[in-house]
Amino acid sequence: MEAVYLSATQFVRAMTTGRTRPLLFVAEDTDGNAHEVIVKFRRGDFTHKGQVAELISALLASRLGLAVPTPAIVEVPAAFAELVPDSAADAVRDGGGPNFGSVLVEPGHTTWPQGTPIRGRLVDLAAEVFAFDLLVQNPDRRRGNPNLLARSESLVVIDHDQAFSFLYLPMIGGAGMPWEAKDHASDFGYMRNHLFYSELRGSRPNLGPFLTRLHGLQKADIRGLVDHVPEAWLPDGHDLCGQIIDYLATAAKNASEFIAMVRHLLE
Repeated sequence: MEAVYLSATQFVRAMTTGRTRPLLFVAEDTDGNAHEVIVKFRRGDFTHKGQVAELISALLASRLGLAVPTPAIVEVPAAFAELVPDSAADAVRDGGGPNFGSVLVEPGHTTWPQGTPIRGRLVDLAAEVFAFDLLVQNPDRRRGNPNLLARSESLVVIDHDQAFSFLYLPMIGGAGMPWEAKDHASDFGYMRNHLFYSELRGSRPNLGPFLTRLHGLQKADIRGLVDHVPEAWLPDGHDLCGQIIDYLATAAKNASEFIAMVRHLLE
């Protein structure tokens, strides 16, 4: 999957859910094709770091076999500030682009219903989502905030602005990495709040395909994902992308140990 580059041509509406208060636009790609795209603007606690995390997480999720909306880098002309809700006008006026967006998924997908039993093929899919969130250290896919779309037996992961947050919110004394000794499992206590933690405990999901994809991830592949990040999102004096590249490259080299940690957390 590649990120698409879009330019907004029509404001549709404000989305009714989402902590970042995204807006829905029609936008055109470089070939003139129209897409409906959900755009997140920098405002509140959604900063350039959240944009970087969203984009890299979406591209990485696809590379590791998870379904994800097509990520987009969206230019929104400042003139749209006159058309959007007053609460979003300043964000559009001050941050017209580039912004992170997600192309709207096909009709029929709904937010994961609370209490849905995980059976059959969903066990392995849910375990891959759990493993992915541990890999990018995303604490935000939890009960009450699933950040997950579902249709039949397919799962689509969304909303990763809090991924990789350990890189700029370091724990006192430093946190262990999720492929290190099981003695460090306590560093990932937030995973007990994960959407699928309770349902997956004691299960024996097949994580072989996820392991193979992660182990096969080369540093050049990771750089290819990171190359999509616009320079405007990179703060001076903070090598966020370089840290993510090094982190994921080390994770790939320790893929077997990482999967062992996933299984340990789900015992």
